[in-house]
Amino acid sequence: MSESIKVPAQGQFCTGCVLGKHHRESFQSRKYRPRAPGKLIHVDLCGPMHVTSLGGSKYFLVFKDDFSRYRRVFFLKRKDDSRIAGNTVECILSDGGLEFNNAYVKDILQRRRVAMRTAMPYTPEHNGVAERENRILVETGRSILHSKDLPFSLWAEAVNTACNVLNRIGPITVKGKSQMELCFKRDPVSIDHFHGFGTE
Repeated sequence: MSESIKVPAQGQFCTGCVLGKHHRESFQSRKYRPRAPGKLIHVDLCGPMHVTSLGGSKYFLVFKDDFSRYRRVFFLKRKDDSRIAGNTVECILSDGGLEFNNAYVKDILQRRRVAMRTAMPYTPEHNGVAERENRILVETGRSILHSKDLPFSLWAEAVNTACNVLNRIGPITVKGKSQMELCFKRDPVSIDHFHGFGTE
């Protein structure tokens, strides 16, 4: 080390270092883990996409069951087209976006006795399951399109395919059971009908 550079003594406080390396604390693990499908649903809206799909959609709405990890996507032309589909859901966790946090949705949830939990603003980690699911579906859909050199106007079809494949063979929470088997209490799901996206 050069002798002309003076290194401060250890234990000194450097405001620049503290501010420059400042980061959020990691999030604690969740306290509530459902023990059956439909008890907690994570929901988020993804979009707008840069290209309109063949069906005219610019967004997709993802619902993901916390217990089974089963996911479902709905494609939307406009952000305000989002509606909560009826189910035996007990609780929905959203990012608090206006597409969920409005009188129409609150009325539906109240009539069906479904609780709405809202993540803190600007804290996607609080709705991390749905945020991560959006990323997984978009990246998988994009990979599907790139693998066959297909136009991005097929993004909705690729995302839907990714969703269907992941529900049958994606990461599992209970050994030997797919998300679809856990969510719907079905016998093992066949994938014999699967074939490559973009093939005849």
